[in-house]
Amino acid sequence: GQSIEIGHREGHPFYIYAALDRIENPARGRFGGENGAPGKVALKSGRSLKGKGKQLVPAGDRLVVETPGGGGYGSAADRDAGSVTADRQNGLTK
Repeated sequence: GQSIEIGHREGHPFYIYAALDRIENPARGRFGGENGAPGKVALKSGRSLKGKGKQLVPAGDRLVVETPGGGGYGSAADRDAGSVTADRQNGLTK
C-alpha cells in the first residue's frame, strides 16, 4: 500500500468524510499467497479513526492514511529463493 499524510496548512481543524475499505478485512491471498496488509486511517498523534463516516482532525494534528496492499498469488516456496529474499528486504512481503 501507500502512505498519505494530510494536514491543514495553517493548522486549523478539519473534517474528513471517510469511505475506506479493506481496513478490517484485507485482501486475501490466492493459491497459497499471503493476505495483503490491511489499510489504516489514524491521526499523526496516534489515535485510530474509523474507515467510514465524518470525523474530525483536530487543530495541529494530521491525517495519516495507509492504503491496503493486495493479496499474494501462489506460495513463496514455489518461487526463486533470491526473489523471495529481495521481496522481504524491500518490504513487499513478510
